[in-house]
Amino acid sequence: MTLRVRPTRLDLTGRDRHPRGERRCRTSPVAPDHARSGHGVTLDNLVLPPSETLGSRREARVTKMTLDTAKRLLKRSREVDWAFPTSFSNTNLVRSADSAWLHDLSAERHAVGEAAALLLRNGEEAAALELAANTWRAWLPVRDLDGGRAFLASILEAGPGRPYPSRAHALYGDSVFAIKLGDLDASRASAQEALTVAAEVGDAEGRLLGLLGLSRVAFEEGNHQRAESLAEEARELARELKASMSQAPQHMLAQSVRASGDLDRAARLFEENLMLNRQIEDEGMISVELFNLGHVEARRGNIDAAEHLFMEAADRIDPSDPYDDAMTRFNRSVIAFGRGDLKRAAELLHRARSTLREIGADLPSDDQAEVEWLEGRLAVALNPPPP
Repeated sequence: MTLRVRPTRLDLTGRDRHPRGERRCRTSPVAPDHARSGHGVTLDNLVLPPSETLGSRREARVTKMTLDTAKRLLKRSREVDWAFPTSFSNTNLVRSADSAWLHDLSAERHAVGEAAALLLRNGEEAAALELAANTWRAWLPVRDLDGGRAFLASILEAGPGRPYPSRAHALYGDSVFAIKLGDLDASRASAQEALTVAAEVGDAEGRLLGLLGLSRVAFEEGNHQRAESLAEEARELARELKASMSQAPQHMLAQSVRASGDLDRAARLFEENLMLNRQIEDEGMISVELFNLGHVEARRGNIDAAEHLFMEAADRIDPSDPYDDAMTRFNRSVIAFGRGDLKRAAELLHRARSTLREIGADLPSDDQAEVEWLEGRLAVALNPPPP
């Protein structure tokens, strides 16, 4: 299970309304723009620190982008902690203390573009790049992937291209947008450039992100050995950084090893990442790794362990979400097959498939492989060849 795009609204408590995470889907709806600059959310919500009172916010009302406002927005962006900086998720990006600001930033993302453009016009390329590196994730909760790419391109392509750590981080953002949009060539190019820039300036985080982006592309292309090698290198870099930087490299390593067929090692890697995500409290990725580890255990013949993992995953889903419901049925079909109840396994799998067709959902490659594996085994078991 990898992270997919699906419609959701950012909860101001900081919790994702869909705690299982994100996956790519045939339709990737973009939430409507809540506001543009000067409408709805105002710029003072973005540039004032969270310690300011509501009264002082009203007094400091900002409605026009100026160079001073752009610099204040840059300063505020430095204070935000992206809790899971390597995550592929569109939500669950910050801790609750920053969730209201992210809501405002997403609604007023056009103002961020104005601020970056103003900084560039005043010859402050480094500041514009830093603002881009600090804020590009604000385009994710509202599913504005094309807009996010356009925002980054307006900065990355405007200046002379000097190597800054922030340039590497912005390039990684472009790699994320591109792969979510299905443009593997563009994603690869941006991730490779991010890696090159980060190596030139000695930025370990930027190198990790570049390697991670390249690993994702290699995996999507079916080059699991290269994806594994890149993810392993990224994970080694993460050992010297904060714990959350290990999250996605470890996930990509586990996925690549799993796809290569080493299920015993994949199980160990998924277990480690499940423990890490519990530690850093990424609720979406906890659900993702419960799903992945459950399927690895089922393939290894550990049906009781798989059932326990799937039951915990089922307890975490949104019961009103048809995708979650379909994948829960699929998990149950795997358990039924493992226990020899072929009729129930086939029935549950058929119902899961029907729901996915109805909502127009495409499964990521790893989940598609699991579905096809089960379909193949059921076909043989239910229709044995004549003696």
